[in-house]
Amino acid sequence: MIRSADTALILTILSFGDASLAGISADIPAEPQKNAHYLFYMHAAFLEKFPDGTPHPRSGTPYDWNGIVKNFSNRGFSVISEVRDAGTTPREYAGHVARQVKRLLAADVPPQRIAVAGHSKGGAITLITAALLQNPDIKFINMAGCGNDGRFARSFRRLVKTFGSRITGRLISIYDADDKIVGSCPAIKHASETVKVSEKVISTGRGHQLFKQPTAVWMDPVAKFAKEAR
Repeated sequence: MIRSADTALILTILSFGDASLAGISADIPAEPQKNAHYLFYMHAAFLEKFPDGTPHPRSGTPYDWNGIVKNFSNRGFSVISEVRDAGTTPREYAGHVARQVKRLLAADVPPQRIAVAGHSKGGAITLITAALLQNPDIKFINMAGCGNDGRFARSFRRLVKTFGSRITGRLISIYDADDKIVGSCPAIKHASETVKVSEKVISTGRGHQLFKQPTAVWMDPVAKFAKEAR
């Protein structure tokens, strides 16, 4: 599902001590290590239409997917990520991620060492993945992915209606207080009895654009949550 040859070149294993425990790839390692921390990262819809590094037409903020996945790798994660094809549906891609996660579990990787994270549309994919896997020990990170306004809100309500009751696992919702199109995730908590939801609100003034750059203000809490034992 890699969109271009340029993306394929970026998805090169990066050394972090033992290269089997940290790196970047579009798929899980051929021989998964039980003591590695696995992080699936899904970007927002913007990168389905524009190349990595393209500034947003209104904010001017470039999306630095390459920098984000490198940063996570440098924090000791085995990162599974790629730039999706244009028009990829959340349900389709969530199925793809769920199958990858199941392969890790089949290789005896503990579910506590697996985290699935996504920003905006990637956050919606994360929620659907949680519903498909229904594993209480996997961690899910939704970054600015719970819609409360406009078109995103309508699609979010459809997501909750279709998948909400099946969402399972440990979920943290992280968003910027100045984000005008997303917000809190009470609908997920109310829809499912099998999900443990926590939230972190960040105040930077950058709104929805915050998660397009690899900055510590959001990457620190994501990495901390992803590596928590419980």
